[in-house]
Amino acid sequence: MESLMAILPDHLLDNEYEVLLTLFESGLDDLYFRREMTRKDILDVYEHIPPQFHNRLILPLTAAQWRYETGFKRYHVKEKQRGLEGLYFEKEEMGDYRFSTAIHCYSDMEILNDRYEMILVSPLFNSMSKPGYTAMCASERMKFENSSGSIRKIGLGGINLERMTQFPEVVQSFDGIALMSGLWQEKNMHSTFLKIRKLWKGI
Repeated sequence: MESLMAILPDHLLDNEYEVLLTLFESGLDDLYFRREMTRKDILDVYEHIPPQFHNRLILPLTAAQWRYETGFKRYHVKEKQRGLEGLYFEKEEMGDYRFSTAIHCYSDMEILNDRYEMILVSPLFNSMSKPGYTAMCASERMKFENSSGSIRKIGLGGINLERMTQFPEVVQSFDGIALMSGLWQEKNMHSTFLKIRKLWKGI
């Protein structure tokens, strides 16, 4: 499935829950709350995001300490947290949850196990928000494109409508794409999202 994902910025968006609900209703597949969150933050998400969209939410690993209060099942493991999942989960319950992580070179694939449902691969393009954070070379990107396996590979980094239109070959071999500045920096986020969705999914 060609997944369309968004990663929230560290700051709150204006009318954030209203914006997110509109995106979910317009076909957003996954939403990752990258920012660190308190118990109150997590419970606010639980309260304001309708239950039918809860399975599309990906929370930071540290938020797993409140999983029994929310029932959220998907968590993102940062590079420095890999191998520390046991601090938050009992071994016998690990199979009940789904995890994602981010990698920047193909060799990191070797250290991942089938616990991960997907990986964020970056940067596909030069970063729009981090000067000097440049795109991975084509040969490295092609290693991901030519690999197989059950872990979904989500392209990330500098993706916007213009670059997708000009360089479709950069993103087309991935199982999904993740939007950051290419969505949140747009004046009309919903219109931009619909155009990207049409380009990516053809709908």
